[in-house]
Formats: sequence, C-alpha cells, structure tokens
Amino acid sequence: MNTISSPNLPNPLKNAAGFSPADAGLVAEFLVALAGVQGASPRTMVAYRADLQHFTMFVTGKIGGGGHVAEPIAQQASAFLRYLQQQNYAVTSIKRKVSALRAFAKYLVGRGIVDVNFTAGLQTPRLARRPATLLDNGQIERLLAAPGGVENAFAARDTVILSLLCGTGIRGSELSRLRPENFDLSRAIVTVTRNGVGVEFAIRPQAVIACRRYLASHATLNTTTSGRFLLNRLGGDLSERAIRRILDRYAAIAQLGVTVNPNMCRRSFAAAQLAKGVCRAELRRVLGRKTLVATNSFSRDLKVGSHDQGFQSLSSLRARRAA
Repeated sequence: MNTISSPNLPNPLKNAAGFSPADAGLVAEFLVALAGVQGASPRTMVAYRADLQHFTMFVTGKIGGGGHVAEPIAQQASAFLRYLQQQNYAVTSIKRKVSALRAFAKYLVGRGIVDVNFTAGLQTPRLARRPATLLDNGQIERLLAAPGGVENAFAARDTVILSLLCGTGIRGSELSRLRPENFDLSRAIVTVTRNGVGVEFAIRPQAVIACRRYLASHATLNTTTSGRFLLNRLGGDLSERAIRRILDRYAAIAQLGVTVNPNMCRRSFAAAQLAKGVCRAELRRVLGRKTLVATNSFSRDLKVGSHDQGFQSLSSLRARRAA
C-alpha cells in the first residue's frame, strides 16, 4: 500500500520512514481522515504520527528489547503501555500516546481492517490532581479596577468583560456569544443561556455604567451582522482568544502574580458561592454543569476558605429557569 499524502498535511506526515509499507499507508490514510473529518490541527497530526511510529518500532523490536509481531494486537498494545511505564515516561506523554492508539484503532474498526477495538482494555495512569489556583477577593478587586474607568468604549467593554468573568462564572465561549438583548440594564441583569436554560445574574453597578457607555457606541463600532455584544477594535466579533488576551493584559496591569484565564475566574466564582453555603445542586444548575458528579469534580479542590467576602450569593442573583 502506498503512502497517501495531502497538500494540507505538514511535511513530517509526507515521509512515513520507520513504518513498514503497509503500516505507512494505513497511518497516512488515518491522518488524512483525522484532518478531514475531525479537523485535527497539524500539531495533533504530527504528534499522533510520531506516537504511532513509536508503537510500530516497539512491536517490530527496534526498541524495547525484542519484537512482538507474533502476538495479538491487543497484547502488543498492553505490552507497549507497560514499556512506557517502565521507561518512566510522563503520565501526560503516556496518555497522549494511548490516545493516538485509540483513535487509530477506532479508524481501523471503522474500515473493517480489524474486528474489535484492540485498545478497549488499556487503562492509562491517572494524572495527579493539582489544587486549583484561585483569585482571592483582593486580586479580583484589583483586576476589576485595571481598565481604569470608562472614558472610552473599549475601556468600558473591558470592564464589562472582567466583571462578567469574575461575577457570574461565565465561560469564555458563552461570553463571546452574548448579544445586547441578553442585558436588562434597568434591572441590572444579564441572562446567560446554559443547556438551553436562561440563568439571570445581577451585574455590579460599575459594570452597568460601563455597559451603558459601551452600548452607546456599539452601533457605530459594529461592522458585522452577527448581532454579538462584544466587538473588537475593527468592529468585528470579539473572539474567545481575544478575550483571553484582554484578561492577560489586565492581569499584568493588576500585578496579580499568576496567569489568569476564564476558567480560573469561573472556579473562583464557584468557590465564593460555596463559601457562602450555596448548595452544590444549585451551583450545578447555575454553572450549567449537566450532572452533580461533574459539579463535584469541578469544585473538589477549591479553597473555599479564602473567599469569606466573595460576590453576592446566588440567592441574591435571582437565578431562575427561563423558557
């Protein structure tokens, strides 16, 4: 079987050296499918190709001290996992290599080349959970003050972004999709849709002022037809990545001493609510988690003791279901 290449694939994928011809063709076809159907990034494809090459070298005896070609493929995969653990590979590296094998096995089953998924019995080591890094109240106040007022539309926009990230537990993706109609400034409320349900959150007075200032210029700035609330300086939609860059900039101005991202703000919001005694079932609903188990895993490592003066409790946010 000849190696299949594509002009959309990075150069390392066009050279299948290190595989037998049959394996090289299958892997190349798999990577083309991975890019075309699942939209995998070039980096992912390069990593997966290297991981599959590593597996093939192990099976053929080029590494690991002896070949395993005669063994059933499921035993080959298990032996490869043991080899990685014996060589003290990092857990993250092992998980990525097994992920590549699993994706390849699923592809082979779909093609009818193998009858069963030979990775079904693989059990990868668990990553040690690190305690979540949270923002305390002083850090949050410094972050919210970093834009320095609402003298122009974009400073006002950034004030709204920071206030919503820290005060509602909103995801970056949810924030980027907000529309002007999600805001009811007469009641100081923003409605965030989570799992098809509208959840209302109170907005800080500072954010209400900033939102009015920003909306006054919104129609003039807007150059799109998407109807999004957040715009960039060219009048286009503000992306989730741009929101992260804005957060990075103000975290540096506020001298927080940590790298801040939307998920850290979300966890800090959750910790503040747990510290106020909000039940996990209510927190699950408001955060948009599908199950209580997911909420427990989300909040397991939160240091709730450092949030004794957090934001308004959920009872005052009037979170409710909306049609």
